[in-house]
Amino acid sequence: MYYIVGNMRQFESFTAAHGDIFPMQVLERLKKQIETLDGNYGSGRNLESDLGGYAVLFPVMNLEEQMERKAILEKYHAAEDEFDYCEEILQKDENLWVVELYILSSDYSVIFFYPEEKKGGIER
Repeated sequence: MYYIVGNMRQFESFTAAHGDIFPMQVLERLKKQIETLDGNYGSGRNLESDLGGYAVLFPVMNLEEQMERKAILEKYHAAEDEFDYCEEILQKDENLWVVELYILSSDYSVIFFYPEEKKGGIER
């Protein structure tokens, strides 16, 4: 299961309904990413046909979610190891979250947020 957030209106609805299952640092980073997309491409854009992109949040990352992530990337003819930027968000309780940015064209991107099962850093 995953959640798609493409603009601030969706972000506000998402955090009201599901904000309690994601760490605050993840939600803060998501908000910054969505503000950037809205600021550059407009908040009323169609996520499928207009420029900009969207964020995908996975509350857990097991085999099913890995397959869903792969299917999203395949839709855009991107491979899992072709991310343009990757960052770790370390929680106070030592849980690790990953943010991956895939720039799919000059004006379209997908940003994944997911928990990393393995502690101690991303192995890429």
